[in-house]
Amino acid sequence: MKINQKNYQTFKEFKMVLGMRVMTNDSRGHNEDPKHYAVKKMIDKILTDNGRDSFIEVLFANIGAQADVFDLDNRTIYEVQKDVSEAVLKEKAKQFSHKLIADYLIIDLNKVPDNMAEAYEYLKKLIL
Repeated sequence: MKINQKNYQTFKEFKMVLGMRVMTNDSRGHNEDPKHYAVKKMIDKILTDNGRDSFIEVLFANIGAQADVFDLDNRTIYEVQKDVSEAVLKEKAKQFSHKLIADYLIIDLNKVPDNMAEAYEYLKKLIL
């Protein structure tokens, strides 16, 4: 895991205050939907291609939250959800409510196109 020098202090602050741990950057869970995995990797690629430090599968142990993708530069969490409901939105808002987390974006997997090229462009428009 390589972190830009400009973000090193931010990374240390997140580790100390939120108990941030990067679970993995390459492997996917045993029961994870392939499209969910592909979307996380695309988000990470979009962010890193734009010069941002990003991580896949980040645990914030001190607040009991886990993020699919975390953009350290903007302190933004990207969460990919298959079935987005009002209850899910409320749960995520509660989980990600911390002064160090600037924002979060819930990405509805059902709205992401199945075609990978179209999915990449769709995500790029959401993120950038």
